[in-house]
Amino acid sequence: MLALAASAERYSEHPLGKAIVEAAAGRGIALDAVTGFAATAGLGVRAMVGARQVVVSKPGATVTVDGVAAGFIEIADQIKPEAADAVRRLRDLRLEVWMITATTAPPPIPSRAKLESNTFGRSNADQKLAEVKKLQAAGRRVAMVGDGINDAPALRRPISASPWVPVRQPPWKPGASP
Repeated sequence: MLALAASAERYSEHPLGKAIVEAAAGRGIALDAVTGFAATAGLGVRAMVGARQVVVSKPGATVTVDGVAAGFIEIADQIKPEAADAVRRLRDLRLEVWMITATTAPPPIPSRAKLESNTFGRSNADQKLAEVKKLQAAGRRVAMVGDGINDAPALRRPISASPWVPVRQPPWKPGASP
C-alpha cells in the first residue's frame, strides 16, 4: 500500500505527500511510474499507478486502490521547539492563539497544552477560511500564519479595519525545517 500511495504522491507539492514519498524512500521502496496525476487542494491526489487507480485522500492519508479502501497512513506534524515561545510571546501581547490543522486529529493534549492554543482538527482549505471568517464576524482581528498549501484561501482573506496583515511562512522544502 505504501508503494502505491508514494507512487501516486510522487508529483504532489503538498508536505504530507512529500512525507509519504520520503517514508517509502526511507524503507527502500521503489516508486512506480504514474499517469493521469491530478491533485485537488485540500483533498488529495489521484493517479494511475500501472493499471491501478490510486487515490490518497486528505486530511490524513486514506488510501483507496481501484475504489476499495486499502488503508490509512498516519502522518503527524511535529510541533517545532520554538513554537511554544512564539505562542507565549503572542499571548504576552494579549493575543488569542488558534491552531487550525488539516491533520485528522488535533495534536496530542501535551502538545496543545504546551502551545496553550484553541485547536480545530480535520480542517480543509474551505473550513480554515470559514473559521477565519467566523472569528472576524465575531469582531476579532485575525492574522493568519500558514504554509500556503491548504491555508491559501485564509491567507488571502482581506483583514479589514485592522492593523494586522497576513503573515506567510516560506514554502516547506523537503529536508528543511519549516
